[in-house]
Amino acid sequence: MNESITSIFSEYLYQKKLNINIKSNSFIHKTKLTNDYKYILNKPELKKLKELLTAEVNYFTNKYLHYDNPFVITTSWLVKIKKDETNSYHYHNHKNSFLSGILYLNNDDFGGTQFCNFNQKSFYVIPNQWNCFNSETYDTGYEKNKLVLFPSYLPHQIIHHKSKKTRLSIAFNVFPTGKVGEGDSTLTLGKYEF
Repeated sequence: MNESITSIFSEYLYQKKLNINIKSNSFIHKTKLTNDYKYILNKPELKKLKELLTAEVNYFTNKYLHYDNPFVITTSWLVKIKKDETNSYHYHNHKNSFLSGILYLNNDDFGGTQFCNFNQKSFYVIPNQWNCFNSETYDTGYEKNKLVLFPSYLPHQIIHHKSKKTRLSIAFNVFPTGKVGEGDSTLTLGKYEF
């Protein structure tokens, strides 16, 4: 038999550079609504951006996850981080959500997002080369207009921000609509406006 290696129960991380132009004098750059305001993409000024992100989410879930259900963005918030701010550097995930997303909004030498695998291993052996089978963390690079989608349960944190400029991104959560489950666990979720 020929040898093979199979990645089982894999996690996904979808990344795509979007063709958008958010000007430096826009609502996003001027607003004081940040982490505490959870519906930033519902602002009229961001309607087209929400439509674009929703279309990208549905493209991804249909093409790569093979789901026919429509997906909607539920909560969304603006993340503004100044140099050496520490309140955002902790691993977390997003409860009551199916997918989560991040859209990086500006250019500079910012840290991206770090994802972590907290699954327990019996031994910690340091490899001579890191890959998807032996890594415990994965860092996305920060790039203007890059969209990142991932399972909401996946632990992640913002990489330490050392730039003099403010790091700016929009984070959001996504939920399916329509029929989910099967048999006695079937549920039909309406398309709610969030």
